[in-house]
Amino acid sequence: MNQELQDYIKKSKEAGFSDEQIKQELRKVGWREEDINQEFSGADAPIPALQPTSAPTPKKRGIIYYYLAALKKYATFGGRARRAEFWYFSLTNIIIGIVLAIVGFIIHDKGIILGSLYALAMTIPGTAVTVRRLHDTNRSGLWGLIWLVPFVGIIMLLIFMAREDQAGANQYGPNPKEAPTSGIIKLEKTSKSPDAIVMLITAIILVIMMGGALGYVHLIRPTTNSGPNIDFPKLKTTIYLTPGSSMSFTGISYKVNSIVANQANVTLTDVKTGENKTVLLKSGESTNFLGKKITVVKFQRLTDLDQAVITIE
Repeated sequence: MNQELQDYIKKSKEAGFSDEQIKQELRKVGWREEDINQEFSGADAPIPALQPTSAPTPKKRGIIYYYLAALKKYATFGGRARRAEFWYFSLTNIIIGIVLAIVGFIIHDKGIILGSLYALAMTIPGTAVTVRRLHDTNRSGLWGLIWLVPFVGIIMLLIFMAREDQAGANQYGPNPKEAPTSGIIKLEKTSKSPDAIVMLITAIILVIMMGGALGYVHLIRPTTNSGPNIDFPKLKTTIYLTPGSSMSFTGISYKVNSIVANQANVTLTDVKTGENKTVLLKSGESTNFLGKKITVVKFQRLTDLDQAVITIE
């Protein structure tokens, strides 16, 4: 009789697993069929089967658990990661990204900085959990580079991420759903993988975000002369206003109340909040409002009235 095997069978039965489930796991890790049958046949002092009155309630692991689990392995590229760990980590990052985008919309440029810093901080753990998830399907982490293939690559990578794990241990380590103990796989009831709907929604959002990012890169290509030490010019917008006229642009309403002695009386208003500022500006003078620099470049005479030429940057 093998005492270690006896203890394992006893504990598994106490946890509510059937004899057939226990036998299957013992076969996976290489126990001989005759040893398994001997323990279950009742020979040589059979092990009393302790059947619980009710099966224990499995510990529920949610989105926060798997998000923190991925962060704890911040730069761990070895081993394997369950589907739940990858998908819940990705979904949490999407939620946080949306929140930061809303904050950025409210506080303008500072929100962009917050989002960029968070994305930068998540680069390493995001890459690590992707590599471990590929390992869980018995693929090399180099398969993660397939996303570089336009459109098709990201679809293929998401399919890999959705694949079921390889049962038992593989070349990258033991199955994360199973905890090895003294050469025996300990049966453990765990929560189910994330629902298909969660995986689908997360995948769709990731594809949209990737496509948007690629499109943005093409749209923001700077057009300037090439050469060493290029100082890319800031984007400027020029508007032309006569006394009493107004124009709304980039969330700000610009109104020239009057032009007297080459001096413009200008009212700037935040379209969202109604906050306003009235200033007197001569030719060449500037003022700042809501992160924008407003400059009266010059005044010019039309047929019967003056006109202010104003730049916004």
